[in-house]
Amino acid sequence: MRSTGIIVDGYSSGAGFAKEFSKRGIPCIHIQSQQTIPKVYSHTYNPQDYIAECIYQKNIDSLLEYLNTYNIKFVIAGAECGVELADLLADKLDIAGNKINLSFCRRNKHLMIEQVRTTGIQVIPSYRASTLNEAVRWASTQKQWPLVVKPLTSAGGEGVFICQTLNEVKN
Repeated sequence: MRSTGIIVDGYSSGAGFAKEFSKRGIPCIHIQSQQTIPKVYSHTYNPQDYIAECIYQKNIDSLLEYLNTYNIKFVIAGAECGVELADLLADKLDIAGNKINLSFCRRNKHLMIEQVRTTGIQVIPSYRASTLNEAVRWASTQKQWPLVVKPLTSAGGEGVFICQTLNEVKN
């Protein structure tokens, strides 16, 4: 049986992965982690580059049963939104991949920075706010501008604001 790869959410910077693997004789299956492709990525998806496509229905056993009909050799995330499912699939298929105990740190920006901090690497100040008041209070204690305000699990520039003043943080 021919070796096959899985690309979870083959969008954005990962949109070309399947074509490159195909050039090297490795066909890929596309697994969509969400019911719909995020609008920001929809123009980057190339379904013709895959031998099969599947939308994850939140039933890992059903998905694994389908995937076991292939000779899966690797699982990678094409876009950041596919990281957690790619990690889970690699774990369940018992193939090399990131360990699932830290999957959430590869998506949540605050936890990502805190995980890096635990290794002794110097990181920029970070704060996870649950309310606008918390964000404003923390920003007002900082002595350096600009500050970056970003959703915890966004990707790329989605929802990113570079703030030069406290009023920009509030807005």
